[in-house]
Amino acid sequence: QTQWILADSEAVAIVVETADLAAVVEEARKVDDGLPAVQHVWQVEGDGSFGKLKELGRDVSDDELEARRAAVGLEDLATIIYTSGTTGRPKGAELTHSNFVRLSVEAVDALGVVLSTPGARTLLFMPLAHVFARFVEVLVLIAGVPLGHTKEPTKAVADMPAFRPTFI
Repeated sequence: QTQWILADSEAVAIVVETADLAAVVEEARKVDDGLPAVQHVWQVEGDGSFGKLKELGRDVSDDELEARRAAVGLEDLATIIYTSGTTGRPKGAELTHSNFVRLSVEAVDALGVVLSTPGARTLLFMPLAHVFARFVEVLVLIAGVPLGHTKEPTKAVADMPAFRPTFI
């Protein structure tokens, strides 16, 4: 599935959390044509990838950064969410920036009393690859609400006293 999704999405850069997940990507690169589009695999934990990523961006000017940001509009592709693949090859649903922004703006209006409560904050315990988790991330960004993330869903209840979410 990893090889199929990376090939189908034409991914050029991949962020994984652990060395085990990086190994899954490396195995996928050995299948068929070797995923030639994949140029970078960055690992969150352990290998210094984020330091390397920061270094790669050191010479990017503010003007270049702004030009790249301005080149992307609401109708451009934001993400591809893949099905689990339980009934065959995973299928990718393409979502634009507009999909997330418009849904989130409407949700801010509908959930205003929850999001505008003084000290409002939420604790996310779903995997960040899940479409609802991505929606929550955009929602709280638009609403200006702090977001915490617990890595292990089974530890969410234990993490609540420390983060003190006002809504979940």
